[in-house]
Amino acid sequence: MPVKTEHNPDSGADFAARADAGFAADASLAADAAGRDAPENRLLAREARGRLIKLSRLELGPRRLAQAETIVRLAAELEVDVLAHFYQRREVRTLASYCGGSAGLYKAAKESRASALLLCGVDFLGERVARIRPDLPVVIPRRDAGCPFSKLVGPGEVAGLRLAHPGKILAADLKASGDILDLCDLAVGSARDLPAPWAGGSGGAPLLVLPALSAGDPDRLAHGQFPGAVCHVHRLVRLEDVLAARAGRPGAKIVVNSLCAPEVRKAADFVGDSQSIFDWCSAAPPGEFVVACESGLVETLQERCPQSRFLETETEVFCPNMKLTNLKDILAALEAHALGARKGPGQIDRARAEARS
Repeated sequence: MPVKTEHNPDSGADFAARADAGFAADASLAADAAGRDAPENRLLAREARGRLIKLSRLELGPRRLAQAETIVRLAAELEVDVLAHFYQRREVRTLASYCGGSAGLYKAAKESRASALLLCGVDFLGERVARIRPDLPVVIPRRDAGCPFSKLVGPGEVAGLRLAHPGKILAADLKASGDILDLCDLAVGSARDLPAPWAGGSGGAPLLVLPALSAGDPDRLAHGQFPGAVCHVHRLVRLEDVLAARAGRPGAKIVVNSLCAPEVRKAADFVGDSQSIFDWCSAAPPGEFVVACESGLVETLQERCPQSRFLETETEVFCPNMKLTNLKDILAALEAHALGARKGPGQIDRARAEARS
């Protein structure tokens, strides 16, 4: 079904007025943002105001709208970049400084000039971002938001694979846990991350990607799969869904997440991880796309590429763990970070508890 964009013109007008009032005094905001010059701070204010205007178009209700407004203002004042995965709730994606897939979030974290990062996603994302930026505090609103897929392979399995397959190169998917990343030879997020010759699909030592085949188009790569490593969310997509979409919309491109079943991938026009799908669809000529991926990415594509039409398959793909983080969680985490920054890094966990109580 087509993705709908929610709009509330009444709350939008009031919210936009509050955004204008709150961000008009660039000089005052600049005084609070140590280390930023005036032009950079004015850009920060404009970007924050833009996010407030976009939030006003979502039917959040007065309470959640107020929470969102406070989050954007507080993040700007504390110089916190909010990073959100494509699969997060719409309001979380909208207020984020950057929204992307795993590879995109890691790149944004690496390039960030903020004083701290707040990661809206699942556990392996926060762990990886903390490794990428050990110089910054990394705030994680929901530490109980886990990804079962990332835990399918442990250190013991890696050691066993080393013994059983001495000639294979072990590559860790970026969805793997940090200890697996440390034990493998490569870390890949998509096919474009693979060095030659694997990126071309031929030659070189056999490549085994852990925990599963999620590096770009796995059927073109010379590697194998760890037994039982399956993303049950993306395995919801059935071959008949794709075939029905192909028959019903013959002009549409079929785009499939690489964690879908092999028969689904083979029926697609493009296969990739969420960031690859976003990049490919964004660069494609305007048209119609049927996207077999978590629903948050489909919504994001429709918002970012209004000249095209993006449809989900008959079976909706929904990740409940990615949807755990809400506005209340983010606001509590930001308030805890603010308290911890004032009290010192050793008291951040205590400050988080105070903000939630």
